[in-house]
Amino acid sequence: MIRRRAAVVAAVSLAATVFAAPAHANATEKTLTHEWQGQQQTGWADAAALRVAVSPRVKPVPSQQKLHGLLGSPIVGDPGTRMRRAVNQALRTSWFELKPISGQLSRDVVLNINNNYPVIVHLADGWHPSGPRGGHHVTVVGYRSGGAEVLVADASAEGTGGPGWETVPRTRWLTAEALTSLVDNYIS
Repeated sequence: MIRRRAAVVAAVSLAATVFAAPAHANATEKTLTHEWQGQQQTGWADAAALRVAVSPRVKPVPSQQKLHGLLGSPIVGDPGTRMRRAVNQALRTSWFELKPISGQLSRDVVLNINNNYPVIVHLADGWHPSGPRGGHHVTVVGYRSGGAEVLVADASAEGTGGPGWETVPRTRWLTAEALTSLVDNYIS
């Protein structure tokens, strides 16, 4: 009887080990290894954000010029739809979807980052250092505090986005709530 109980306990322990959740399932923070490159031409924040987004998964990382070509004309189509199509094409996946802001950004960031995918965010007015100037793309490459804070990579930083961007850092931590207040839509 004792041997049988010991065998059952051992089998249950083994099953719990084999079927345990992945190590990252309860992670409170994670940052993707990514390659930052400032935007190479004025108006290419979308191509530069896309380059940061594909860098954890594609080597060598495609040029901004190539990614700009994947995005197509900014005059034709919605920027979010163009970005979703381009990131899925660049990564040869169908993982990414265009999502309106809905309070799920933090959850989507954690899900994506844990699966080694960043989140590309299209920001409405208010991100430019000198005030409202229209939309802008950035890439979320990490989270901490269970998703309450997100690490944003901005390819317009260090002056590459033109005058006024000189003091913007390459990456910065924001609360998910603060980022959500600036978001128009996002690709996750």
